[in-house]
Amino acid sequence: MHDEAERAEDTDWPQILALYTVLKGLSDNPMIALNHAIATAMVEGPSAGLALLRDLDADGRMQHHHRLHAVRAHLLEMAGDRDSASGHYD
Repeated sequence: MHDEAERAEDTDWPQILALYTVLKGLSDNPMIALNHAIATAMVEGPSAGLALLRDLDADGRMQHHHRLHAVRAHLLEMAGDRDSASGHYD
């Protein structure tokens, strides 16, 4: 889906979200859940994506994982909370 868009702004995020929703139903994989949260944020807004990250906080496979912190930082930045984002980027 990313390759089909001529520009980043043209990415078909609703389609990507639909695909990650299917994948989540097939596998209990935290990286799928993380990518689902990103796609959700791109479709429904950063607050919706941040809400999904809370479930991953309790997943031992994701504790202290740099990708979880990076995604949270990016979504916080998108939401306008630069101070909190900065802490997660660090």
